[in-house]
Amino acid sequence: MYVKGTIITIEPVVQVTDTFKKRGVLLQTEDKYNNETYVEFINDGCAKLDDFAEGQKVSVGVNVFSKSYEDKKTGNMKWFANGKSFRKQSINFTSPSYLL
Repeated sequence: MYVKGTIITIEPVVQVTDTFKKRGVLLQTEDKYNNETYVEFINDGCAKLDDFAEGQKVSVGVNVFSKSYEDKKTGNMKWFANGKSFRKQSINFTSPSYLL
């Protein structure tokens, strides 16, 4: 799946463990509802954001997945969704002139 939009913010790299780091980017999408979408880049993918800036239009390839958990207070099942960029060789940013 590809998300097209304008970069609102690019977060700094967070070193989670000795072998795992992550970095997020928040996009204002160009769809009907102009939603904000957060995408994480991990490990070597973090550096891919260095060449981009806030306000720039991009297209990002993402894998979207969800996980469930039980609310300990109510016993109800809840879900959250997350978007992670493709593997580093598949990350696809395009120039503004290329976006449809």
